[in-house]
Amino acid sequence: MLEGIRQIGKTYRESMAKGFVLSLVNEAPQGEEKKHLLGMDFRLKEGWIELSFPEIDERVVRDYLWVGNCKGNIPQDRLTTDRIWYLLSDSLPNLAKKLEDGGFKDVLAGLLKAFFVEQKVGEKTVQVLDFRKIKGFPQDVPFPQGEEPKAFLREYVKVFFQKLKECYGFSEEDLGLFAVTIEGRKPSEMEEYMAYLEKSIVDEQFEDSFEGICYVCGRRDILTCDTARLPDKFYITKLITFSSELLGKGKEGGFAKNFALCRECYKDLLAGMRYLRNYLNVVLAGNTLYLIPGLFFHPVEKPLTTGWMDLSKRYVVSTFTPEAFLEFEEKVERHLTDYRELEALIDYTYVDLLFYWSRQSAFKIKKFIREVPLRRVKEIRGVLREVQKLGEELLGRDGEWLLSLNGMYYLLPVRAGEEVEHRKILDLYERLFLGYPVDRRMLMKFFLILAQVYYFGRQDYNVKPGNNPDLGMAQAILRTQLLLKMFEKLSLIERGEKTVEFDSGVVSAEMEEYVKKMGYSEEETALFLLGYLIGEIGAKQIQGGDSAKKPILGKINFNGMSVRNLLTLSSEVFEKLDQYRIRHYNEKIFAVMKSLMDAHIKDWRLSEAENVYYILSGYAFHTYRMVAGRKREEEEQ
Repeated sequence: MLEGIRQIGKTYRESMAKGFVLSLVNEAPQGEEKKHLLGMDFRLKEGWIELSFPEIDERVVRDYLWVGNCKGNIPQDRLTTDRIWYLLSDSLPNLAKKLEDGGFKDVLAGLLKAFFVEQKVGEKTVQVLDFRKIKGFPQDVPFPQGEEPKAFLREYVKVFFQKLKECYGFSEEDLGLFAVTIEGRKPSEMEEYMAYLEKSIVDEQFEDSFEGICYVCGRRDILTCDTARLPDKFYITKLITFSSELLGKGKEGGFAKNFALCRECYKDLLAGMRYLRNYLNVVLAGNTLYLIPGLFFHPVEKPLTTGWMDLSKRYVVSTFTPEAFLEFEEKVERHLTDYRELEALIDYTYVDLLFYWSRQSAFKIKKFIREVPLRRVKEIRGVLREVQKLGEELLGRDGEWLLSLNGMYYLLPVRAGEEVEHRKILDLYERLFLGYPVDRRMLMKFFLILAQVYYFGRQDYNVKPGNNPDLGMAQAILRTQLLLKMFEKLSLIERGEKTVEFDSGVVSAEMEEYVKKMGYSEEETALFLLGYLIGEIGAKQIQGGDSAKKPILGKINFNGMSVRNLLTLSSEVFEKLDQYRIRHYNEKIFAVMKSLMDAHIKDWRLSEAENVYYILSGYAFHTYRMVAGRKREEEEQ
């Protein structure tokens, strides 16, 4: 994983013509509404501050060098930040103290003298920007009072935004970033500032350096084990109990033996992690993850490039949602050259999937799926399209039968907030990507819970029943049928059963084709037909106004049914067919169902969960076909 990130960082750094620091620039903040950067240009000669409000985009974050705030307890010293109170108080004084003697330090000293004031707060003195020197602000604004610095600063910022709204029309919600410029010069145009950033981000971490073997590249070099400034902590380097021989940050042992980096690898990892956050950060099944592309080995004249990394990301993400799938195909048609490049590299390439949780400086790895070949991704894409065509053949084009990896998440219900349950989904993705067998019994348990969510209207799962839970359940069960076919085609589950041969005219052509192409065994076919008859009864109950929930479904135990329960249910179904006077045109179906069930009842091989699932598959087939047929009739009329 680290080698992949290092390669990405090296490639990204080489693509940056103006230096290392630019490779650390954050992506422009995303959102529905465009936010603005508040630029404070200090006019030293005139003695006032001029404000500007450019819209935040990729150019702005680079021009103003938005590389993030200092992490943890490190004093803030950035000229661009997303927290205004840093610029109004800490950042400029801290930066002036840390800079080496020279022109830029002198400029900052003059700026602080001209534009900052000291305020007595309790027993402490706080240095803050005198916002009365902002052009357009009133000169008679009193500074707020406070008993301690934090409370004073909160009130100070509140007053600042009040005056900003009154004078310029911008509120705090309109602003995403805040930056300092000096005499019109932006941070990216200040060479001394860029050199300072590189020194503070890299060189200071090597002040206690030592000689050894780099953990990532394997070369003997000058190393550091101080990773405080790495944005993502893949390894724990704070707790002494995790260090070798419990020696902490000592040069002769401790973290020096666990995790030590040379200067170039350190810079590559910083740039690589930034590239991951900016361009390879995606969401799947409610989980954030990094896509880390790499090459198994480097073919001649086929280096890793940022363009190829973006293409491989879009290729993998195209399996996540139907929209992404179709969007990628449209882009292939428009940019055929790029796709040919992907095809040329597909046998050499892989992608690591790193599922993670992150909040402020905390970082936790949920799941790491290592070296998924892009050839496997291509196979998955092909099967997704095959299964979609199968769904359209059997169920019509009215439904959405293009499955996706994110769609799987809504066919496998998990309780909200239960990490153990969510881990099962990530384990399933790992099996899918790496070709490991899937436990069929586990899938059946998921599918029964899915039916319960719809039937009982449960709200404590990631799946929501919607306005028409009966139709929603039917569609969901049909999609699980296609999901099983997908797993079969990817050799994740086994089938190998002989399908049923029906006598002519016993069942409809559509039903016969469905049973055969789904590959049902005789036991599964018997239950499918039983479920179909339950659908017939339910339709009559709805017409008779019995209940919106169809009382016949109450005869099904959604937790699982034994063989004895199946015999009882089949008898009750026969009675209901008589009661609702629909036995005459369902008699042949019932006869076939009963003969198949009786033939295997003594050595029944299906589990109790499978019994219910295949009954529901027949019910779902009937319900969806009936609704779809009614819809087509209405459209024709």
